[in-house]
Amino acid sequence: MKRIVLAILVSLALITAASPAPGARTASAAAAPTSGPIAFGPTTIVDDQRVAGEPGVKVCGPSSSWSYGNCGQNNPYTTAPWGFSTTSSFIWRSEDQAHTFKLVPSNSGTGKPDACPGGGDSDIAVSPGATQSGDYLNFMDLQALTNFSAGVSSNGGQTFACNPLATGATAVDRQWFGVYKNPAGASTNGAIVYLDFDIAAQLPTCISDTFGNGNTFVVQKSADGGLTWSVVSIADCNDGVAGNMQVNQQSGHVFAIHTAYSSPSQTAATDQVTVNRSIDLGQTWTRAKVFSCPPPNQCVVGNDFAVMTIDNQGGLYAVWSQAPADAAGNVTAPSHIFYSYSSDDGLTWSTEQRVDHGTTNVNVFAWVAAGDPGKIDVVWYGTSKSSTALTYDS
Repeated sequence: MKRIVLAILVSLALITAASPAPGARTASAAAAPTSGPIAFGPTTIVDDQRVAGEPGVKVCGPSSSWSYGNCGQNNPYTTAPWGFSTTSSFIWRSEDQAHTFKLVPSNSGTGKPDACPGGGDSDIAVSPGATQSGDYLNFMDLQALTNFSAGVSSNGGQTFACNPLATGATAVDRQWFGVYKNPAGASTNGAIVYLDFDIAAQLPTCISDTFGNGNTFVVQKSADGGLTWSVVSIADCNDGVAGNMQVNQQSGHVFAIHTAYSSPSQTAATDQVTVNRSIDLGQTWTRAKVFSCPPPNQCVVGNDFAVMTIDNQGGLYAVWSQAPADAAGNVTAPSHIFYSYSSDDGLTWSTEQRVDHGTTNVNVFAWVAAGDPGKIDVVWYGTSKSSTALTYDS
């Protein structure tokens, strides 16, 4: 499992940026912060007893028109893995709009929902109901790179159904959900839950592919709300590390972002950001290049993930960390956060623009959210302590 290790403390940075609305034909405008300082409330401790890492938080879910259009009572759920040796992960929920958190009621004494094995990377998707007891939760937990456990709750985490063998593949890593319609009604509304992830090998179909020089980027889908899953569909043979997914709720088009390689000979470090797109409910996929390090320059992108969001009119935004690198893929200068947008359903992407504009010179682990067209929030870890403290652990 690829991770970034920082030998330093990192601080959190956030910027609100504007870009042309979807469909706009004008040239891209530089990202600019909104007027006035960004302010945050006091820190909330989720759990002062349990140690975990790589947390994620989800609040909203799909409405009829937008992936984040239904936020229910604005009660977030957060999850974090506890480690392969424990086979456990935790899920917490808030019942008071993030003022306090507690383990979801189904957690056993070791933190698993109904003893669903895992402990590695985890992801959660929330489709809020009319009350919290009607929230529909999708949870996916990684089992020591060997398989995924799929957990589904239709009552806000009171109980979970578990499928400990969600995929037929092996040597799997870094899974992300994409949700089309409300999975609570999958039997009648045609809802689909998607999952993208890496297979740490080239599948037979990819052996003859020009770019078959990394992982295999694959997608599975579930038609029963997220408990059972189809066989894998290859989205891209040119893959570094999987990023998250987005689904246009009006068209049903699916988008999955990941890092990649600019050429078959470029294997030292991922130097390209790619979005794969499906317009037939995940049956087939096409590749669009978001960014590729221009020769003769060398760079590394991702650090650790390239991520993507969608606004309420279908505009797409990609964000990633990027740093100069040597031929071996070692970072040689400060890393910065960049973004690009697509106003034509992911077919083409704008020239990348740098987001951070402060004094930090190690900027990693970006995340992005969008609302109205042309408005995004970007958050990342940043520090000015060192420009060479970035290392990789495979």
